[in-house]
Amino acid sequence: MSVPGAIATGEVKKNIKKAVKKATLDATAEIAAVEPKVELSPVFKALADVTLPELKRENRARLQMQTPTRVYFYWSIKENPYHLLKRTFGDDTGSYTLVLKLTNLRNDIEEIHACEAEGNWWFSVEPDGEYQAEVGFYAPNRPYFRIVYSNTIETPRRSPSPHPASEARWTVSANKFAEVLDVAGFSRDAFDVAMAGDDIYAATDATQTAFNNFVGADSRSWRRLRRRHPLRDDRHCRRSDA
Repeated sequence: MSVPGAIATGEVKKNIKKAVKKATLDATAEIAAVEPKVELSPVFKALADVTLPELKRENRARLQMQTPTRVYFYWSIKENPYHLLKRTFGDDTGSYTLVLKLTNLRNDIEEIHACEAEGNWWFSVEPDGEYQAEVGFYAPNRPYFRIVYSNTIETPRRSPSPHPASEARWTVSANKFAEVLDVAGFSRDAFDVAMAGDDIYAATDATQTAFNNFVGADSRSWRRLRRRHPLRDDRHCRRSDA
């Protein structure tokens, strides 16, 4: 059909309307482009934009372990390190460069990098090693001049110990566990654990003594109570009678 004929019958308008509808069906991009009008809480804003406190400029060298294969070193030197170098060697400072150095104390392998008077550095290390970091002046064929040095750390093994355990010690003491339960809000369970203790026989005697003092009963009353509840331990007998 020719264009004039289509206009006469109104088919062009119908096609235009259908095309417009198809173009506006998917509005995902437009919705995604609009920022949600949700007000963030002050706590969320504070956590999203964390600002670490500035450390006071002083002689500092700290070595910290993140994993068995990665350690973190941060340092600062209070005074201009090149003034210290000049006081030590005079005007003959030569080609000295301020460097940081990490030393594996078990095999004496060193790693050296040029650095500033203040900064931080990540090192890749070996498991089961002993490391120390320091900052100083280095020059080829000249004495090394150390300014500050860090603490010593030991990286753990990457695998379990090759030595078998002589005994199994997987538990904490009853008193320690009772403290954890009490702080967590399980006071009744904490009391039971503390009364049970690590020694079941001593715990039974302590429970009997505490119960007798509480109810004013003698040992015969205790034995009668035990006969009434033969399948329960002393603590459950005490609850039943109470």
